[in-house]
Amino acid sequence: TERGRPGCRRLGPPLASCEVRLWGPGGTRGRSPEVLAAEAEKSRLSQAWRSPTDDIEDFIRQGPLYQRLLLICPAPAIAEWMDKAQAIAEQLRVGTILPQEMEEQMSKRIYHLYLPLYFWMRHQALERRSSRSHGGAVVFGISAPQGFGKTTTMQLLEALFVADGFNFQAVSIDDFYLPATWQEEVANVYSDNALLQSRGNAGTHDIRLGSETLKALKSAEEGEVLVPRFDKSALNGRGDQVPKHRWTPVALPCDVVVLEGWMVGFKAEE
Repeated sequence: TERGRPGCRRLGPPLASCEVRLWGPGGTRGRSPEVLAAEAEKSRLSQAWRSPTDDIEDFIRQGPLYQRLLLICPAPAIAEWMDKAQAIAEQLRVGTILPQEMEEQMSKRIYHLYLPLYFWMRHQALERRSSRSHGGAVVFGISAPQGFGKTTTMQLLEALFVADGFNFQAVSIDDFYLPATWQEEVANVYSDNALLQSRGNAGTHDIRLGSETLKALKSAEEGEVLVPRFDKSALNGRGDQVPKHRWTPVALPCDVVVLEGWMVGFKAEE
């Protein structure tokens, strides 16, 4: 028994050195201290040479829309991602374009939603512009629930398209609600249908007006088209169509037209 350490017995001469080899995850796997030190230094230098753009590229590739974007067109250069991200950040009053310095939801919206969506749409618009056999605007439909931020998305897309030299126009399915007097008539005729007693659901839109407006916006001819507007605050919140002389004039031809709403693309069961 050693002095001061009762219960311990030295079984041989003192060891001059000792090497511990761990074969589990993260262990030395039999590598010598010299090899481990060299690997650690290599890792340190590798991290030191990483730039902020490396982190942004890694984050971009994690987005669910990135691979879908690559199915349509080559991914834009990182410099363009950063340039467009800067434009969006300024509009949203975000003080940085580095994902790790943003709130998580904001970084995902910019790099995983807004930018892949824009680059995909722009590619379609460029294809249409370069095609000699198809004139007029390319029309997109975007369907998303209330609270998604459709208005903000349209504003950001417009800014990006205009900056790249495109004539962009967004229209909302809400602006094609029936005038108040028509809606009252629909409610009376279908008094047993709770879904038609007020605006909002399928059956409360002026389909003919919407079709004619989109067709006019898609035209390749020069001119002007009036886009309807609906005032949801009118008649104590029941809403009503704005008089035609106050509709929004849009110069033609457009390059990109987007119809947004919460049920764009829905189809009737019968």
